[in-house]
Amino acid sequence: MPPTEDNGPLDETSPHQPATPISFADLLFDSILMQQSRTKGKLHQDSRTQIDITYIVDAFKVALKTCSVDQVVAKVSTAATFGKALEDAKLDKIDHVRNYVVQRKGANGIFPKNMITIPDEKVLKHFWIPIADPPTSTLFEDSYAKAARQDMEMVALIMYQIRTQLDAETLHARDLNRKLGLAVDLFSPRYFGQRAFNKRKESEPSSNIPTQESKIQAAIDQFVLEMKKLQVHSATMPTYGLQGQLDLPTALVTDKVIDVVTTAADVLFKTQAPSERYIAQRSDLVQRIQKIIDSTYPGCQLRIEEYGSSASGLGSDISDVDLCITRDNFDRSEPYGNLENMIAALQTGGMTKVLPLLHTRVPIITFVDPVSRIDCDICCNEMIGVYGSKLIGCYARIDPRVKPLMYNVKALVKAHGINDASQGFFSTFAYMIMIIGFLQAQEPPILPSLQAQPRERVTEQFVQKDDGKDGQDIDCSFDQDVDRYKGFGAANTKPVGQLLIEFFEFYCRYFDYRSLEIDVHLGGFRTREEVSKRRALGHKELSTGHGEKKLYVVDPFTGRNVTGKCGASHLTQIWRTFQWVYCQLSQGHHQQALAPIPESYFRFEAQIIEHIQKQAANTALGASAPTFSMTT
Repeated sequence: MPPTEDNGPLDETSPHQPATPISFADLLFDSILMQQSRTKGKLHQDSRTQIDITYIVDAFKVALKTCSVDQVVAKVSTAATFGKALEDAKLDKIDHVRNYVVQRKGANGIFPKNMITIPDEKVLKHFWIPIADPPTSTLFEDSYAKAARQDMEMVALIMYQIRTQLDAETLHARDLNRKLGLAVDLFSPRYFGQRAFNKRKESEPSSNIPTQESKIQAAIDQFVLEMKKLQVHSATMPTYGLQGQLDLPTALVTDKVIDVVTTAADVLFKTQAPSERYIAQRSDLVQRIQKIIDSTYPGCQLRIEEYGSSASGLGSDISDVDLCITRDNFDRSEPYGNLENMIAALQTGGMTKVLPLLHTRVPIITFVDPVSRIDCDICCNEMIGVYGSKLIGCYARIDPRVKPLMYNVKALVKAHGINDASQGFFSTFAYMIMIIGFLQAQEPPILPSLQAQPRERVTEQFVQKDDGKDGQDIDCSFDQDVDRYKGFGAANTKPVGQLLIEFFEFYCRYFDYRSLEIDVHLGGFRTREEVSKRRALGHKELSTGHGEKKLYVVDPFTGRNVTGKCGASHLTQIWRTFQWVYCQLSQGHHQQALAPIPESYFRFEAQIIEHIQKQAANTALGASAPTFSMTT
């Protein structure tokens, strides 16, 4: 069998037994060069590419920040040691990088140093490296394979942050390491273990290699075994062309299964909800940041607002704190509107690991509070995000089932790596809107629309447009008095476990991705405007398997589609994941739903689905399906 994350490579090139010791800073430096060589090779036809000294400085700043992130420390126990090694190397300082490059003639031998050109050693602003061709890549990988396992793991985690933050790349799930999570697989021990394994297999007789047919059959057998555990009540539920013209069965879930899932969901919620200690630390942190702002801009009446999970009440003890500097009639032309001015203020105020990321879509400064060790982001006047977080938080407090449901969906999508909008998937905010819309559409409904209320009930709040276009400000008003809605969903007695199963069932069995949109402002689901116009003109309905497949999740304030950047391939991956989670939950397998999906299922999914479709036609039991309401 091929190597796993634990058993490593199978020949003498094992990364667990390094042949030539090399410092971690040197290894990371050469890895950055190799990544740039590969990336630029895909974009340009030139035989070489320019590396700016300032890029290396920024990359090492990101690396230092990564070594202190709690999630990284949890995966690599020696992360702090790596961070100290990077601090000692001082490659986040431009003069040190210049000296480093000149002394080593560009690199350390892991990236082939004889291929590097330094134009001017006296005034060094950049140097040249070759575009990665197969021989160059092989030379690098042969040298890199001698590094220690934890060095590789740390490089893989850092390279993810460099590629997404500095290079603004969109990485796909296939690029990531399943065990480490947000880590580039090409730099991980798993990749080099597989590389060694493949070399060994190349020398073995071909008769030992399983045929494609046997692999497909093994995958089918595995999935059929799972499906046979389900009772099904319908063989005609369309998936609306997401994966072709398919009919898949739906589960007949027993009361026992619902009880098991409800208990497991409640345990997860209580385990992940923030502790009183963390909440107190976060409150103290916000107060200290407010004092820093007040002393930096006295008399400006600036205030700190929280947004994200800490504002919505859906965070945990390891959550970052997202902060926003704002005030009434905020003016970005004033000194307080320039985020760069906050860098020195945060450092003077005692914050550590202060890192400006000012060229992203929303400029932020990241830093670490040395008292609580909480990671923080701070931005300027992004009030739509603040109001959106408050809206989610208000919905979460209306019914006691909402928050546990949200925590469980968050945990499940995170476990399967489909919760990162920067990678082309859905954001956490989008998933929360999907949950709210699902609960609004229940029969009877569990949640109201907090925006579709009489004007005297809502708290009026508007956001001034920053795009320079004329027009009305953005209306972010909604009813924040959640006490008036206590007991709103009491007529619907479904427990959390049943709602969790039906959430995934709804989005992989009932939701029509060709025509519907989720609009919590109006209270649930409705037909998209362009579809309504097509029907009004008497145009023919699209058949299953045709038409644009996108998920339309309407921003409750701006009206834009918050999942608009999720393309067909990523949407399909989300649907597949929902399908798998639904199958597991329907059997009462809450922990299995959180576990990685067998790779064989995705690899041979077309053949598996075709087989299941044929089998399902003979297993219908005729039970009724859940009902959902539509808004107009």
